[in-house]
Amino acid sequence: MTMNKANAIMIRGMISFITIMVLAIAIVVKILMMEVGEKDKWRTAQKKYVVKMRKIEPVRGDILSSEGYALAVSVPYYEIRWDSHPDGLTDKVFEENVDSLAYCLGKEFQKPASYFLNKLLKARAKGNRYVLIAAHVNNVQMERIRQFPIFRLGKYKGGFMINESRQRAKPFPYAARTLGYLQKDGYVTVGLEAAYDNYLRGIEGAKLMRRISKNTWRPVENTNENQIDAKDGDDLQTTINLEIQDVTHYALLRQLQANEAEYGTAVVMEVKTGDIVAISNLKRQKNGSYAEKYNYAVGLAYEPGSTFKLMSLIAAMEDGYVKLTDTVNTGNGTVRYYNHTMRDAHSGLGKITALKAFEESSNVGISKLIYKYYKDNPSQFVDRLYSMRVNQKLGLEIEGEAAPLVKYPCEKSNDKHCDWSGLTLPQMSIGYEVKLTPLQILTFYNAVANNGKMMKPRFVKAIIDHGNIVKTIEPKVLNPAICSKRVVENAHKLLEAVVEEGTARGIKNPYYKIAGKTGTAQMANRGKGYGEKGFHHDYVASFVGYFPADKPAYSIIVAVFKPQSGKIYGSQVAAPVFKEIADRIYVTQVNMTNPINKQNLVADDLPRIKYGNTKDIKSVTKALHLPVIDNGLKSQWTVAFTGEKNIALKNRFVVNRQVPNVKGMGLKDAAYLLGKAGLKVIPIGTGMVVEQSIEPGTMARKGDEIYLKLN
Repeated sequence: MTMNKANAIMIRGMISFITIMVLAIAIVVKILMMEVGEKDKWRTAQKKYVVKMRKIEPVRGDILSSEGYALAVSVPYYEIRWDSHPDGLTDKVFEENVDSLAYCLGKEFQKPASYFLNKLLKARAKGNRYVLIAAHVNNVQMERIRQFPIFRLGKYKGGFMINESRQRAKPFPYAARTLGYLQKDGYVTVGLEAAYDNYLRGIEGAKLMRRISKNTWRPVENTNENQIDAKDGDDLQTTINLEIQDVTHYALLRQLQANEAEYGTAVVMEVKTGDIVAISNLKRQKNGSYAEKYNYAVGLAYEPGSTFKLMSLIAAMEDGYVKLTDTVNTGNGTVRYYNHTMRDAHSGLGKITALKAFEESSNVGISKLIYKYYKDNPSQFVDRLYSMRVNQKLGLEIEGEAAPLVKYPCEKSNDKHCDWSGLTLPQMSIGYEVKLTPLQILTFYNAVANNGKMMKPRFVKAIIDHGNIVKTIEPKVLNPAICSKRVVENAHKLLEAVVEEGTARGIKNPYYKIAGKTGTAQMANRGKGYGEKGFHHDYVASFVGYFPADKPAYSIIVAVFKPQSGKIYGSQVAAPVFKEIADRIYVTQVNMTNPINKQNLVADDLPRIKYGNTKDIKSVTKALHLPVIDNGLKSQWTVAFTGEKNIALKNRFVVNRQVPNVKGMGLKDAAYLLGKAGLKVIPIGTGMVVEQSIEPGTMARKGDEIYLKLN
């Protein structure tokens, strides 16, 4: 019996030993397999659940108009995620509310409720902690979703999670190519977005994130001590005036549509500073609509035609060869240079003055004057053009400026690469065999308006950080004097004569004087030159000038390429656009209009004034000497009532967090107030606000859309 017990103990001991040895061997084998055979598998698993610092994208700075309105902004969009097992979400609460949540989500995203119900149930069953519910959700949607069943319990009780991202948006359909574009990856290539990217993009931050699946990262809680906050980008205050940009855009658009033109551009520049207050570039699309696809004003160098005649005559006058009273014989409107016949648009003006040749845009007259004095020394003519900086780029911040082409005579007669011929001088004198961009032409004319001082086109006034100016971009002089004062004064007379008596007399008006030059240039076809007689020809119709002629404030260029309606002349196609823009600026800027004698005002003379900012209305009524009763205004905003003998101004108070009453206001003031309340404005029509879709006095919900009917 004792012996049997001892044997049993030994057997059990051996079994235990063998079992332990087998387990030990199995563990060693498994370790070896993990180290050798499954090394890649476990390294992948380690990387899968790694925790690391990931970058926080800063909010890109806004691009603002000169008045402070947003032209390009970073609009917040949200990704909605759900933690199916937060600590505070019990099975009872989930089961009682999941159907309602699925119904709400289905209604919000226009999908069957069953789609979301299955998604939520599967996620809960699998224990998923970071389920994607919806991406690219706007602020209004996000606020609604936040109130859905379960989600309204918050992050820790309902599992509701939000990731914010931003997308570049342009609230107004203007100057898109000049402002530039931001790609999905944040890469920018054109416009102000690219030129000032270092200021706009800000500085990245970083936060601790945990990877929970292949491409999904979740923030690690309570890691503020390990987080580096991003620095948001600075804002740009541009020179663009939203009201002038509006009229420029639509005036050009209507003319392109009316003439079925291929593309066109219009630019408005402030004379004294060189500020670009409006710029529009439109191209016809396949469906017949027009859109900004290329910045023609900056990037397209073309043969300008007759607008170059001003440069030619200024050169001849500066060299002392030509006076306005000098005569030239245009004969029957043709002249022969070698094997080429040059023609005027009319049958011939006979013997006329240099002034008359310019105002009637006589190719024969201008070319004869230039050829007479420079044929034996064409280098002198070109040198004079070069001294006026006609051959140089403007040095714009915006990339893509085309280089001007102003040929120079050959140094040697046997130069095989020389592009100068006997025809070049007379052709150059009338704007052929030279190339300039619309903005380069405008800059020259602006210099004439500015008494000879050439200003660099300026697109940005200041860099702003949270309302504080951190850098001011000052106006820059490119050439202090393109010519003598005497010649500038003669140039003024030439340009005024074009509108008073010449080719642009159709835009003459009794209120203010315009000075400018029409241009009609035939466009060369690739490989075919200008084509033969009887074949279809393409033209560019242009007008460039400034106003008021006696005290220049703004210069404008309008160029319409390939009009198809039968109208081809600058006076027919481009000059009307210039006048529409100039008229609008003239009537909306108080400092341009003549003072009104309030003694002569009768009841019908008193204007109806839009409701608006108190300070602005007081400034306007004071400048126009209007009889006003204000009864001690105390509000920032004013309601104006026009009576028989005076205009009564009354308070209009705006209450925080309430939708303001903007009826009777202009769009600019209405958009400012509603934007301040967090609302997205969608205007319909033009004029003053007559209806608003959300009643005044109701609570303003940030991101809601409000429609304004204007009339």
